[in-house]
Amino acid sequence: MFAPNSKIYSILKGVNPSVKNEIVEKYNLKSKTINWFAEDGYKMEAFFLPAEEINQHPPTIILLHGIRSDKFHFIPIAQKLNKWGYNAVCVDLRGHGNSEGTYTNFGYTEKEDIKRLVDFLMEENRITGSVGVWGQSLGGAVALQAMAHDKRIEFGIVESAFDTLMPTVRNYAKVYTGVDLDPLIPSFISSAERRLKIPFDKVIPADAAKHIEGPLLLVHGKLDKRIPVENAHNIYNSLSKSIDPQLKIIEDASHLNVWEKGAAEYLNQVRNFIHVNHWRIFHRNAVSENPQL
Repeated sequence: MFAPNSKIYSILKGVNPSVKNEIVEKYNLKSKTINWFAEDGYKMEAFFLPAEEINQHPPTIILLHGIRSDKFHFIPIAQKLNKWGYNAVCVDLRGHGNSEGTYTNFGYTEKEDIKRLVDFLMEENRITGSVGVWGQSLGGAVALQAMAHDKRIEFGIVESAFDTLMPTVRNYAKVYTGVDLDPLIPSFISSAERRLKIPFDKVIPADAAKHIEGPLLLVHGKLDKRIPVENAHNIYNSLSKSIDPQLKIIEDASHLNVWEKGAAEYLNQVRNFIHVNHWRIFHRNAVSENPQL
């Protein structure tokens, strides 16, 4: 019923590889391109940007973009993290940028991709500080599932994420095609599940949130029409095990402008959130290794 090149499939696809030289030059990037392999053999890519200050155990923040975007989206944030003394890893999610694959799997498969990235970072780059994740939209949904899947990711910042995939697909189908496709959605989902080989009804980031034990800063724009703010409240209410769940609603923000609308106040809150939780984790680990401390 739905041809492979049908416009509705655009909500499943990433973006073509691109070399954004103007961004590399603008930000004078001192990054290292890293590659690792997903469980199904896809070659994945990210930028590793080391902290500017020499700290003994700097935290490392994994940055996850939204659908139809790529690792360059988070470069301005990565540079701020570097100045704050943190390592940053800007990821191309599968099917996006220079990572292999055609379609997104909405976190169902990506959570293992991120686990394998952490394996790689610890083995090849010898990172010794805490590991956190910062995701936006699709990247936020991936971040929630990754934190539940891999406890080494000990804190997270999640922006504009969906709580459940099925209603989000319905909403995005209308946004991307400009047509109310509700009667056709069951047929589309059935077709998409066969193509992607994933069960859409099992992609529920709010359920993943129930298993997150680390601190989580959940952020959403009150004016978000793509993924309504109720998604954030549902995820927040699921964080029953998180030691420090925080919810920030930015009143005049929509879907992808929480950085702009939140401005310096929001970024300072993020900086403090990372700083406090990194040192809490560092102290906890130090005490576990030497109980006399």
